[in-house]
Amino acid sequence: MRSIPSMSSCKKLFEGMLMTWIDNFNEALCPLDACYYDLVFLDYHLDGRDTIDSLRRATRHEERNMPVIVLAETEDHLDDPEVIRQGAADYLCKQEMSVSMLKRSVRYAIERKKIEQRLLTLSHYDPLTGLANRNLFYLKLTDGIIQSLRGDKLLALFFLDLDHSKEINDTLGHPAGDRLLQDVSARLKETTRSSDTVARLGGDEFAIIATHINNETDVTLLAKKIISSFNEPFKFTGKQISTHTSVGIALCPTHGHDPDELLRHADLALYQAKAAGRNNFKFYASELDARAQEFRALEQEMRYALQHQDFTLHFQPMFSADGNKVLGVEALARGNHKVRGMISPVHFIPLAESSGLILPLGAQILEMACDQINLWRQLKLPELLIAVNLSPAQFADPELVEKIMETLQRKGVPSHLVELEITENTLMDTGPGATKRLTKLHDMGIRLAIDDFGTGYSSLSYLKKFPVHKLKIDRVFIKDITTDKGDATIARSIIQLGQAMNLEIIAEGVETEAQLEFLRKEGCDQVQGFLFAKPMTNKALIEWLPEYQAKTKHIGC
Repeated sequence: MRSIPSMSSCKKLFEGMLMTWIDNFNEALCPLDACYYDLVFLDYHLDGRDTIDSLRRATRHEERNMPVIVLAETEDHLDDPEVIRQGAADYLCKQEMSVSMLKRSVRYAIERKKIEQRLLTLSHYDPLTGLANRNLFYLKLTDGIIQSLRGDKLLALFFLDLDHSKEINDTLGHPAGDRLLQDVSARLKETTRSSDTVARLGGDEFAIIATHINNETDVTLLAKKIISSFNEPFKFTGKQISTHTSVGIALCPTHGHDPDELLRHADLALYQAKAAGRNNFKFYASELDARAQEFRALEQEMRYALQHQDFTLHFQPMFSADGNKVLGVEALARGNHKVRGMISPVHFIPLAESSGLILPLGAQILEMACDQINLWRQLKLPELLIAVNLSPAQFADPELVEKIMETLQRKGVPSHLVELEITENTLMDTGPGATKRLTKLHDMGIRLAIDDFGTGYSSLSYLKKFPVHKLKIDRVFIKDITTDKGDATIARSIIQLGQAMNLEIIAEGVETEAQLEFLRKEGCDQVQGFLFAKPMTNKALIEWLPEYQAKTKHIGC
């Protein structure tokens, strides 16, 4: 046994056991708290104290995890069942105690304590991350609430989860997903105070209990610290994985006095944080209940729509600048709600991004686009290029290229019939991996277009590195192109830039002859807008194409 080196009352009973004798219970509590010992012998009548009370005080402190053996004067005391119920590992009669009996009791007590600790670990800690599990979380939260209500300090409950964790699991596999959860757990532990409790409640859901908080300003600082801790990508298995978090916060006593109530309010605040765009935090407010319920309902509706393939595609043709040739179509997703009817992407794309459903939605849109290409080929229609928009989350997916290649091969669609539109800001935000992904897609034969060009970074140094085919002038510059000198200058500059770099230029949102005349005069290659054709269903497009072909005899790539 170990002992405090400075104590003079140490005695060596037998090999491997060094015992320190202290004849005053209160004096013994300090070294017990310091955890210098492997085992404690407690005299049944030490100081004339009540044995059960002493035993409770010796075993109930959470820092004292050593086993306790009670030493009784006579066999009569050994009949006290409360001794074992209060945590004693064993008890011995002093009159009958021998060295061999003592050794056996010590070994038994220590082994029993090890087993108890293992069982405690299994029941209180998450085996994957080592964090507190839901059981220990509730115990800590209940205790923290009691302390908060007794004093004048706040308790803050942070509820958070990871953005797009399901997609990471689907992309890299569950072992990588488990490793990510472990790394996230370590980062949360580093970010919080030693007095805080960090728990994993299940899946990618985490909770943090912060006690003895002075004010909401301190809570806000900790919330920002938690969110910023995700700024650095997680690195393992030779890959960099970027994920962020959203945080919902509930305070005791401000937002409730009950563990379940606080957790529900923190959960509602989390949903509000997600609805606001993710990667941020929200405090609970009573008005959040209705908003969160609406968000949850919409999310469930979207999941149902994805499972039942309720999304459809509309198609807007892209023309040569003279309007005499259809060069392709842009695929535009539409939601088909059983009550609300057709829903614009303006409404469901932000929801898909904030709920983490944008990856399965994007994959479904590409599948539908491939199906349309095959249908048109079966109908002997001219080959049409289909442009599909890629979301930032899709482009950041490390398995993007492999997923697109697998879809095209499975559907039997030639890669030159697919054009991917990626916004300028997405390319810049993705970092060094952007060029590598674009190069792989380019080498596959897929056409690449930078959407909304001119509204983002517009860095020529970056543009030179990207193997793209087309720049798309955003409609905001086309709307007033004939009346606003600034818009006219921007459009003219983009066209000249494209010509200098051998890139095609397409202007979207063309609605008047005057706009078209300006673009033709400046040398714009392609146009798209209501002046020529509005987005139409597949059925309407199939009917419209022959009519257009009869007039111009120019359709196809």
